[in-house]
Amino acid sequence: MKVTMRLTMDGLVHALRAKAHRAVEEAESGLRTETERDMRRRRAALRRRAGQRGRVRHDSGQP
Repeated sequence: MKVTMRLTMDGLVHALRAKAHRAVEEAESGLRTETERDMRRRRAALRRRAGQRGRVRHDSGQP
């Protein structure tokens, strides 16, 4: 089955506003900080393991 999706400017604005509101609510409740901290720890662990194998992964966009 072929599915076609049409993205309108109104739909895009609505989706971005919803995402922004969700991020603000998470930040105010303290959930976002926990998530960012976990992501940093996971990336650091991946880099350590990759370094031990002799390779370095650059998936975070940071050196």
